Amino acid sequence: MTLKNNFFIKDNGQKLPVSLNDYLLPALSPTTKGTNYWDSKPTSDISKDQLGRIVLQVHQILDIFSSLGVDLNNKNFLDIGTGNGMIPRLILELSGLAYSIGSDPFLDSEHSTSWQKHDHNKTLIEIKKFIDLKCKNFLDFNKYSKITEYENSTFIPKKIEIFEQKEKNYRFENLGVHEISKIRDTFDIIYCKALEHISNWEDAFSEISKVSKKNTYFYIKHRSFFSYLGPHRYSSIEIPWGHLLLTDHEFKRFISEFHENRMVEMDRFYFNDLTYPRKTVSDMIKIAYDRGFYLHGIKIEPPKYREKVFGKINDINNFWLILKTNFPSLNLEEMFSGIYHIVFKKV
Repeated sequence: MTLKNNFFIKDNGQKLPVSLNDYLLPALSPTTKGTNYWDSKPTSDISKDQLGRIVLQVHQILDIFSSLGVDLNNKNFLDIGTGNGMIPRLILELSGLAYSIGSDPFLDSEHSTSWQKHDHNKTLIEIKKFIDLKCKNFLDFNKYSKITEYENSTFIPKKIEIFEQKEKNYRFENLGVHEISKIRDTFDIIYCKALEHISNWEDAFSEISKVSKKNTYFYIKHRSFFSYLGPHRYSSIEIPWGHLLLTDHEFKRFISEFHENRMVEMDRFYFNDLTYPRKTVSDMIKIAYDRGFYLHGIKIEPPKYREKVFGKINDINNFWLILKTNFPSLNLEEMFSGIYHIVFKKV
């Protein structure tokens, strides 16, 4: 992509610098050879990077609950926004869970964030073989860290014992969070890494409450919209924290000037496929509280790319004034965050 200019003019006349190489690419993980940075992964078998992502996520989940003293033995598990179902299937086989369910409104390749089409059973077998070979009786990050190079792995989970692997009950439900109560079951453990793509958190938490019971744990892995890559690779722009410095009207004008060929897709993802209106982590905690979920634990991972891009604030005149004008109550801790790990408990 060639930029027409190296600056964008806000509605008040201020110029903001625009640079793909300086401000965006350093924060993104590489894409498949021959594709653009915003392209979804083409149909193929699971890559080593994807395998590492799954193993790390499961390892982090097990570590979080272990550190909070939560016993998973004979518990059931629901993964909302499961994608290809590897998280609930793998954690079921590596722990004492009794059964698990994965739910998602989209199937493979139906959404820009969905996995490419692939054989789920084959993928699970490949992951299990890798774990058996590398880790044996314990999940050990040092044994598989090389394939997490592009993950935000600043949260290194401790060694976790692997239970004997045996056949257990898993099923998939083609449901979104706003209809999750159709499952007609209640769960001990609920996991969601898709809340940043869901609007109307109030109704979402109300639905989740219907499949919860007293002492249900609800674990959310969350990339805040207000973080550097909050709009994800599909609608992040080439201005440092540009999504916070531009109004909605200015964002639409920016993509019409700099991304004319895919402005419709960017607009759809930015306003429809991300939480809108925007919600902060504080908003989340309040919404959860009002529905009987009290904050039980929180861990914030700083992003791996922080040294490459955070200093770019100095390239923007009046950066803090613009930010304060657009988002007067924004917590800077959230702005500088990478990934949140938030655990609620139903009371």
